[in-house]
Amino acid sequence: MSDPRLNQIRIKTGVLKRVTKEKTIYEREVETERKRLEDMRSQLKDEYELRKQEEVINECLIMVPDAITRIQQAFNDLNTVLQESQSELSETEVFQTAKNLIQECQQMFP
Repeated sequence: MSDPRLNQIRIKTGVLKRVTKEKTIYEREVETERKRLEDMRSQLKDEYELRKQEEVINECLIMVPDAITRIQQAFNDLNTVLQESQSELSETEVFQTAKNLIQECQQMFP
C-alpha cells in the first residue's frame, strides 16, 4: 500500500502546476485583449466599445494578482508537505517531481 503522503504530494503538485498555468493564461489574455483594443482604436471604433474593451482588460488584470496569491499558497502547502516527509520519501519519483516544480517556482518568483 502506498504512503498517503505520496498521494497528498501528487495532489498538491497538480494544484501548483494548474495555478501556475492559470497565471500564464491570464497574462496572455491581457496581451491579447490589449492588442484587440489597439486594433479597435486604429479602426476608430465607437467610444462605448473601447470602454467595454478596457473593462475586459481590467478584469483580466485583476485575475493576475489573484493567481499569484494562489500560487504562493499552493507553493507553501507543497513545500511544507515536502519538508515534513523528506526523510522518508525523498527517493520516490513523486517527491522528486514535486521538488523540481518547487525549484522552478522559486526561479519564477524569487
